Amino acid sequence: MVGLPTVYSPNCYHFRISYIYTSLLFTYERGILFAISLVFAIPVAILGMVLDNIPAMADMMQNTELWRGMSVDSFILWVLATPVQLFLCWGFYVNSYKALRHLSANMDLLVALGTVTAYLTSCATIVVHTAIPQFQVQLYFDSSVLLVTFVLLGRLLENLAKRKTVDAITNLLKLKADTATLLEEVVDEEGDHNMLSEKDIPVELLQKGDIIKIVPGEQIPADGVVVFGNSTVDESMLTGEALPVARSIGDEVIGATINKEGLLHVRVTGVGSDTALARIVQLVEEAQGQKAPIQAVADKISRVFVPTIILIALLTFVVWLVLGLTGVVPSSWIPSGSNAVLFAVLFGLPVLVIACPCALGLATPTAVMVGTGVGAKKGILIKGGAALQTARRVSAVIFDKTGTLTLGKPSVTASRLFADGLDEAAFFRLIGAAESGSEHPLGRAIYEAAKERLFVDRWDPPEEFKAEPGKGLGCTVDGSRVLIGNRAWLVDNDIDDLPEEMESFAAELEEEGQTCVMVAIDNKVAGCLGIADTLKPEASAVVARLKKMGIGVWMVTGDNRRTAEAIAKSVGITNVLAEVLPGNKASKVLELQKEHHHVVAMVVSMVPFLTCCLPLMHN
Repeated sequence: MVGLPTVYSPNCYHFRISYIYTSLLFTYERGILFAISLVFAIPVAILGMVLDNIPAMADMMQNTELWRGMSVDSFILWVLATPVQLFLCWGFYVNSYKALRHLSANMDLLVALGTVTAYLTSCATIVVHTAIPQFQVQLYFDSSVLLVTFVLLGRLLENLAKRKTVDAITNLLKLKADTATLLEEVVDEEGDHNMLSEKDIPVELLQKGDIIKIVPGEQIPADGVVVFGNSTVDESMLTGEALPVARSIGDEVIGATINKEGLLHVRVTGVGSDTALARIVQLVEEAQGQKAPIQAVADKISRVFVPTIILIALLTFVVWLVLGLTGVVPSSWIPSGSNAVLFAVLFGLPVLVIACPCALGLATPTAVMVGTGVGAKKGILIKGGAALQTARRVSAVIFDKTGTLTLGKPSVTASRLFADGLDEAAFFRLIGAAESGSEHPLGRAIYEAAKERLFVDRWDPPEEFKAEPGKGLGCTVDGSRVLIGNRAWLVDNDIDDLPEEMESFAAELEEEGQTCVMVAIDNKVAGCLGIADTLKPEASAVVARLKKMGIGVWMVTGDNRRTAEAIAKSVGITNVLAEVLPGNKASKVLELQKEHHHVVAMVVSMVPFLTCCLPLMHN
């Protein structure tokens, strides 16, 4: 049955797209606020820190009177600081009010108190100076403006780092299929239910239990279980497996992956927020809101720190006020034209100004977010600050082989013929034509090798084509029956008497870490190909660096042990987990955690949008 879409579900894609736009708008607003504050902060910094230290400029600015003793520099600083204090600080005032309303204190309250006190004190000293010319002006406009600017910069950096995560969510949503081919049983005139009707519907209308059809090359619309057909599925965009994986009746398939070769009928088991893609999107979203443990500590300290700073500032003010009023402080200490109250303010105010913002409250979240942002630029998506903090305790790293240690692009590296009277040109002409329409990476490697050797770009399509996922293919080319695949594929086609030379050559290839592909023509063994996935140039250096850091290095792969150990040896890895199915790789991580008490990081294959060190799995 086709049901109604859950358009208003908080986990649906419509909600997430709205969430993305909101996040981008929030980043844009913070960027505008910082840009405006920078317009005022630059001249304030030049006036207060540069020109003030040039004697000629300082004398001219301070001795040029505008009105009743107000100097040019005082007036300019006042004009520049006022818009910052009245408008750019408004967000801090609102957040401070909300905190106080709940009898709490946060860093926004400290920012607001520090900047407001600095601004009002500067204004008060100017006003007092106009009434009492002997009173010396003490200005803190530059402190209030620059503090606001730095805080806005830190929050902008935080949002820019989160923007990387939003971009990842956007790219993930692009993987989702828009339509699905729904299969429904139709009762014929005799009352039988053996007829199927097809109907294209939006993916949002799918429900659990529906049967959908996926043709070769089509994207799988939703998670499900195969009920008919055999094929290979490209799951690299979600699982990191560079090579397609075989799927047959009873196997699970993941939405947003691509059906490569055969026709599949799939019973839907997950729709909407229940799909693997939706869970990944939700995981990425939640990572934005998670705080590193050290940041949580900083927040707890801030709750105590803020009121403590306020009390210390008040205590400082009261102590110096009492000392000034009781005569303990010599009158020569008090500036001419000033009094004990203003003198005490000069001591209490710096306590608020210097403590705002504190390094623990601002630097910790900024460092975490900037760190994750830099990682995102390098193609590494880090699952929140907790994973980043845990990284320092990693004691073992597991590398997936295909697409991680290797490039994920197999190529033919060796070939040998075993049929009498068959030359290399004829051999590659037949297998090139047979693989001309293949989408399997090994098939494409054979096709590209034939093109390079024969300088031919196009072949006539093969006839009577038949493929068995995970084994090989058979077809007819120019009247010759061609079989290409593994040993089991030849045996299935009644070719089980393999020459000793071929068995020996296949063993040599596997010992060198290559995949052996056997070829039979007209039911006779014809030749053998060695196909290898080239190692990445930096693989050996990365492994060596990890070992130097004292971190154990492991490799996990679905290849046979002989091939796996050959590849591992070439990059310097001695710990090999071979013949491991993709679904069992997580269990290998758990084994390392429980049996060897390791904190484990697993590096998976290069994924278009989630190229990453997996969320660090630790005890």
